[in-house]
Amino acid sequence: ATATYTPSTTWTPADGSGGGLSFTVNSARYLKIGSLVFISADFVYPVTVDASTARVTGVPFTNSATPVGLAVGYTTFGAFLTWLVRSSAAYIDPFSAAGAAITNAQLSNAPTVFAGCYSI
Repeated sequence: ATATYTPSTTWTPADGSGGGLSFTVNSARYLKIGSLVFISADFVYPVTVDASTARVTGVPFTNSATPVGLAVGYTTFGAFLTWLVRSSAAYIDPFSAAGAAITNAQLSNAPTVFAGCYSI
């Protein structure tokens, strides 16, 4: 059977932390082929002291029951960072190398570029 194909289109990363932040989005695209969603984003966190746990919403489709880490292409966070598409959810959370949640304040003014694939 032939998989359905959705041409590459945009999505809008948004603050899901409750901190009321507005990102500067340079680009955010996705491509859906069958049950696979290829996603990328290039955005900058605003300058903030908000201590809420960071979360990015706007992911174009709800992930399957398996969480998926996205590859970070660039950030000025200052330490290893990964973005996780949460299981059965349509949002992404950042984590440190030790698995600790990251706050908005820690990402203050940080550019972030990531890409990856998850299934729906």
